[in-house]
Amino acid sequence: MPKLLQAGIGFALGACAVSAQAVLVPTPLLFALALAVLPLLGACRVPWMAALCLGWAWCNIASTQQLAEHPDPQYLGVPVLVTGEIRGIPRRDKHATRFDLELSEIRLNGQVQRNSGTIRLRWYSNPPPLRPGDNWSLWVKLRVPRGYHNRWGIDYERHLFVRGIGATGYVLAKPPVTPRRLSQHRSLAGLRKNLADALQTPADGIPDLPAAGIVAALAVGERSAISSLQWRLLRRAGLSHLVAISGLHVSLAALFGFTLGRGLWVLSGALKRIVAARTVGLWLSLASAGAYAALAGFPLPTCRALAMIGAFITLALSLYRCHYGNLLGAALLLLSALWPLECAAAGFWLSFLAVWLIFRTLELRQSSRTPVADDGIVQAFGRRCSRYLANLLYIQWALFLGLAPVLLFYFGEISLIAPIANLVAVPIFSFVAVPLVLAGTVLLLSGSSLAWYLLAAGGTVIDWTLALVAPLADSSFAAATLSPGSGVLAALSISAWFLLRVSRRSRAIICALLACCAGLLMLPERPAKGDFHLVMLDVGQGLAVVLRTRHHALLYDAGPRYGNFSLGQTVVLPYLRGANIRWLDLAIASHASTDHVGGLPAVRAGITVKRILTSAPTEIVGSNDCNGFPGWYWDGVYFEIMSAAKDGINLSVNDASCVLRISGRHGSALLTGDLERRGERALLARYHQGLVVDVLQVPHHGSNTSSTTGFLAATSPSLALLSRGSENRYGHPADEVIKRFDRAGIKMMDTALTGQLNLASTAQGWTIETWADAGRRFWHR
Repeated sequence: MPKLLQAGIGFALGACAVSAQAVLVPTPLLFALALAVLPLLGACRVPWMAALCLGWAWCNIASTQQLAEHPDPQYLGVPVLVTGEIRGIPRRDKHATRFDLELSEIRLNGQVQRNSGTIRLRWYSNPPPLRPGDNWSLWVKLRVPRGYHNRWGIDYERHLFVRGIGATGYVLAKPPVTPRRLSQHRSLAGLRKNLADALQTPADGIPDLPAAGIVAALAVGERSAISSLQWRLLRRAGLSHLVAISGLHVSLAALFGFTLGRGLWVLSGALKRIVAARTVGLWLSLASAGAYAALAGFPLPTCRALAMIGAFITLALSLYRCHYGNLLGAALLLLSALWPLECAAAGFWLSFLAVWLIFRTLELRQSSRTPVADDGIVQAFGRRCSRYLANLLYIQWALFLGLAPVLLFYFGEISLIAPIANLVAVPIFSFVAVPLVLAGTVLLLSGSSLAWYLLAAGGTVIDWTLALVAPLADSSFAAATLSPGSGVLAALSISAWFLLRVSRRSRAIICALLACCAGLLMLPERPAKGDFHLVMLDVGQGLAVVLRTRHHALLYDAGPRYGNFSLGQTVVLPYLRGANIRWLDLAIASHASTDHVGGLPAVRAGITVKRILTSAPTEIVGSNDCNGFPGWYWDGVYFEIMSAAKDGINLSVNDASCVLRISGRHGSALLTGDLERRGERALLARYHQGLVVDVLQVPHHGSNTSSTTGFLAATSPSLALLSRGSENRYGHPADEVIKRFDRAGIKMMDTALTGQLNLASTAQGWTIETWADAGRRFWHR
């Protein structure tokens, strides 16, 4: 492996390591360590080790600098006047317009903080047109970014931190001073927004484009209009990379630029004697690649491709040959140094690894070729076509095997039909759809009416291609999903197999043993017979609890849903997959409030649910009434549904919640939904002696309408679990409720403070773990 590539990998891995830190290393200490360690590393002549240390130090410094640019705490939670420039393309939904504002200053009572990073705002009601590059003066209220703190799923705060966003908030509806647009600027982002708007909502008299969302993604990198069904198809077929402008698309733009430039210059007559047609083609190739990358907004995969193309063209113009590993290493070093915080992202490694696999496969194929005497033009053409087809097959197989470890490690899922789907879709996208979309985009910029015909043709080709692979993507064998532990085991095992093919056998055997150990350590632990695990997920202002015995799993509520954003999709399903729960034996929807059942449709769509019980069976299709449902045993653990309802008594939706009692050999718990005073009194009258438990879910998120003194005395828990949203608008938990628990000597644990709560009943007592114990990183505040 070339030393430059080793150095690039080491630098990127060092930057990755920072993502595992709970706190950053102070910059002065980093310089002291550098002075002490780097001379020793240089003497050892191990380039990747020195680069790894440099990458780690550089990412620490970059992260420290970015944290320093966040707004000071005194500007959070109060109305402040901000001035800044709109960055990126604003996005509009049914409720508000979301946009990023690069700040020049924040003002509060005469105090000013200048150059305080970027904030993400929402402007409700009917905001004026917002264009990238415009400068605004706005009254806003800011807050610290807060995501959902769970072991698996999206880390929203990291997502914002990597993009330099230090606070979120909203524009005040009734500000002291009317918002003002200070200036307007033409910008590249503004051009991208105009193109995206034109593609997604054509002018009057122009029909809507087929596959408009994907066409906009290929033209300007704007993927917000791609539907969830299209994303599902692309993901299961392994075609998501086709709608993200990356190396493939930029390389195609470069190829088209080279072909056009060289072809036209050959026809130029005397000019080609002054400057070689090849030279003109190379320069136009670089210009085409740069223009396409600019239209895409310079995302990281595009920058990687542009860096490699630029290096290749420079070498080609200087007539200097260079190994592809050195080109890849140079690009890896450059991008890792410019964007060190991106190094831990899956797309970063997938992008570079895919390029290396393609080059390596072609290199191996070339070295294994045997010269064959030409028997004629037809035979030579046939051999060339068969060789190209064989190369294409080998590349698809290499990409499938080579990218599998990264996909399994990051996502725990891999498309099994990806080689076949890509074999069909990649040539069609590369040589038909993308050229049509690019040509249409160029003509659209010039105002030609021919643009819409080309774009419509490109959209039609995309629709046909997706229809062609849809039967495969809809099949049950299209994708394999593994838990993170199984994913790591499979990923490292595939890597060990690859080392066995290309390296020393002893080294590969060691890697295989390490793979088995790492994977087995990450496999989820099952409860012993008679014991159970209780996991309260952080779903904000809602509730979702997963209960697990040795061979069974139950979901109690599924979190809220806000418009198209479902906590069942983003929190519950990732946890179930991460915990290797492949089906749910039972799901209980305590009642029909959206903050408890909003995520249930997404859960049912993503995993098999054998039975659903609820207090509102008419509201949930395919469910049964929980009232009167008999108790049952799973693996020595007894489950009982306690109902506050009595004949002739009408209860509110909250008081009718299905209350679940779990009794194991070494512990018990009570899940209460949104039970309130009347429901608590009804339970006391009906089950007084049977309410004593070790663990109590705080009723109704800690509202003052619940958790009466009598109920706490009857249940007598030692631990209470509270699920609620951070800084929620209801003021939960109420101060009086907190005092009641304190007076009763009951310890309360709050998902808004600790994130996901993991409890396990064991012979030694309850074991308790929280997300904050191991999952907190330096960007979480």
